[in-house]
Amino acid sequence: MKYTFFLLAIAFFASCEQTVTDPEWPPFQERLVIKAMLQPSTGDSLLVTCMVRKTLPLQESYSEGKTFITDANVTIDVAGEAVTLLHSSVVQDQYQGRIRRVAGATYNLTVTRGAMHALSTLSLSAAAVVFDSLYSKPSDVNSYETVYIVRFTPDRQQQHAYAIQFEYLNQGRWFDVGEILYWNGNASGSVVRYLSHGQVEASMTQYAFPNDRFRTRMTLYNKAYYEYFNSRYNYYSGDPFDNEPTNPDFNVTGDGFGFFWYELPGEWVEFP
Repeated sequence: MKYTFFLLAIAFFASCEQTVTDPEWPPFQERLVIKAMLQPSTGDSLLVTCMVRKTLPLQESYSEGKTFITDANVTIDVAGEAVTLLHSSVVQDQYQGRIRRVAGATYNLTVTRGAMHALSTLSLSAAAVVFDSLYSKPSDVNSYETVYIVRFTPDRQQQHAYAIQFEYLNQGRWFDVGEILYWNGNASGSVVRYLSHGQVEASMTQYAFPNDRFRTRMTLYNKAYYEYFNSRYNYYSGDPFDNEPTNPDFNVTGDGFGFFWYELPGEWVEFP
């Protein structure tokens, strides 16, 4: 009897077997992935850096090298001047060039590969990158610490991000001691207070000797930078109480997506 049961069990489980096939992957359309920026260069020119990659099908095993695009045509123009960016011989997915700096003007970026065209426009800020005021005071918590405080007024349209760097001088060299990033009412890296008339106060507390020298600098970014920062460094944990993840506000359109931002540093200012 037990042998009959054993044979019936084998037959039962054999009948439950199914061949697992590949899932039905969604339709795939290759798109360009763009990350581009404008930075001050020599004289009145801007350095243009553009990373160009491509999307891969879900069913294809991922390798970073498969995403690199080395044969794109990347151009930028402003106020009647057009420049073609050259592919880097060092960084496989990077293109670079220089173009004239025109405050308040619109820069048009075009990336073409075969039949694919990705586009983005960016208006370069003419705003002055300066602090309203800055000062330092002894810490209320530890006598050996100093609080370095800066005040500035963000634009009311919330179209910019502000990076505030701090450095101290030691044996003739300046060393980084931290950075505050402020954007759209949010801040990372330090303590921020909101004052009247739209002014913001940011502070950095550091160990300091009486004769130590500290300095600070503000760098201005457009909205696309903090959208990139959020998407790059904010992660969805899967917690049911977390907000659902959403796509960032890309400013590259056409057959691609991504970000195009500027980085405009002000002058270093030493604390009195």
